[in-house]
Amino acid sequence: MTQAMSSAQSFAPPRAGQSAGSMMLALVAHGFLIAALTWGISWRSSTEIVTASAELWSDLPTEAAAPLALQPPLPAESIPAPPVVKDADIVTEKAKAKEIAEQLAKEKADAAKRKIEADKQREKDRQNQLKRMTGLAGATGAPSSTGTALQSAAPSSSYAGKVKAKVKPNIVFQNADMVDGDPTIEIAIRVAPDGTVILPLKIIKASGNAAWDTAVLRGIEKTETLPRDSDGKFPGPFTLIWHLKE
Repeated sequence: MTQAMSSAQSFAPPRAGQSAGSMMLALVAHGFLIAALTWGISWRSSTEIVTASAELWSDLPTEAAAPLALQPPLPAESIPAPPVVKDADIVTEKAKAKEIAEQLAKEKADAAKRKIEADKQREKDRQNQLKRMTGLAGATGAPSSTGTALQSAAPSSSYAGKVKAKVKPNIVFQNADMVDGDPTIEIAIRVAPDGTVILPLKIIKASGNAAWDTAVLRGIEKTETLPRDSDGKFPGPFTLIWHLKE
């Protein structure tokens, strides 16, 4: 009976005095609990501001230079050394310069010499021209003559007849009337200042009859000297044309 009553009392609501103390204890406990939870949440959610600084040197990492005192010295500026002139080179250059100077002097002297010779030749030609002009005052040529000599070197038109007249007695050619045609020989004749025939004679054009050609050549050689021209002089070289049947 007593146990039954104790069990019933344990499930009965607390007494009024006891419930106020318990209530206060429960509120304090809950207050601590809420405070602890609030502090924990605040600690976890608080934002910590971290302040930091950095110096930006380069986009890519580079190596700093060594202190000025520790840097290697800059290489000295390369200055080309002046060419070394040897004594032999100096002698060679002097020899070349002397040779060039001598060549220039020689060319200058040659030019001056050529000028002097040209001047002399011009003066000589001028004097000859004066002499010729003076000599032409007594020229004996025909008015229509275009020559420049004082006298005509060619024989007169009658001279060939004089030569043939003197040579013909010395020509030996038989039976001329029996020869067909009229063989004609042309001979170049030169005479000395005294009229002597200068040998050998030269045939310019043969007649085609060897016997006639030989007879004329031998006749002139045998004559030895030719007559003077109408002016009393012996003509210069001339051509004698001789027909067999003239």
